Amino acid sequence: MSGKPKRPNMLSAVGNVAVMAQTNAGTDARMVQVSTISVIPRHNPRYSRVNDTPDAPEDDLADLLPSIRSQGVLSPLLLRPNSNAAPGHYELVAGHRRLRAAILAGLTQVPVYIRDIPDSDLLKVAITENNARQKPDQYLNDLAVLEQISATSGVPLEQVPSFLNRLRNGTEEDTHRVGETLASMGLGALETWARTRSRILLLEQDEVAAVRAGQLSLKASLQLTYMKDHPKRPEVLRQAVECAWGADQLRAHIQTLTKPSRAPTTPSLDDLKRRLTPERLDELGAAKRQQVERQLVKLMALLDS
Repeated sequence: MSGKPKRPNMLSAVGNVAVMAQTNAGTDARMVQVSTISVIPRHNPRYSRVNDTPDAPEDDLADLLPSIRSQGVLSPLLLRPNSNAAPGHYELVAGHRRLRAAILAGLTQVPVYIRDIPDSDLLKVAITENNARQKPDQYLNDLAVLEQISATSGVPLEQVPSFLNRLRNGTEEDTHRVGETLASMGLGALETWARTRSRILLLEQDEVAAVRAGQLSLKASLQLTYMKDHPKRPEVLRQAVECAWGADQLRAHIQTLTKPSRAPTTPSLDDLKRRLTPERLDELGAAKRQQVERQLVKLMALLDS
């Protein structure tokens, strides 16, 4: 039977849950030349999704650079053979900061573990490494997960929130086992990703910058996405940063700005058209969506009478 090849489900794409434990087993670390190591574009959520080059500001390595300058790299990097280069060349799987610090320190060799790690395991390795840090970048970790969902399902990244809501509501079958995968990786429930965590894709660039700079919590920033194209959204961001608002304070302030007037109004056709978007319908539960559809049938019948 011919046809398009099936995409792997997300669970198989994540791969072996023990991969990181295996990389530290044994004593087979070796020294390799720094010049033989390549950075995989857009692999590590902490940096590569912002900048595809291996460079990073030196102040980001302030906690690491002094010890590497004086003692060298003590914890081996994790590499895999580079299938696109000559033998003896490798791709970096884990240890981006250590590699950058080693380069800045002028080291020509670093200790490494070399493992055959498929593309399907890269996301889990990257997230595991970043979560082991004292201050993991939650925004970039979540973005990495959403990009993996997009790549596995074939759904464009900007449409992933609607896709997740369809899975949550049961209006689309979870053939890629997204919910099972999120749970197996300890990343939370599908419903949480559909309702809140996927909303990071709706953040404006300056809002992302505020989150990554530690000026605003990620949880608080998501409240701004409910303002959509409200003209005061940039001003609210500025106030939230200046006043160090948390999610509850920001939500209450936004509600005072966006709360509709209590004056009686007659719904307009334009208002109905604005509300009946595919995205809004996807956010409704199955029961509410059925109610809306029944009312639309009645409306069509009234207009045709």
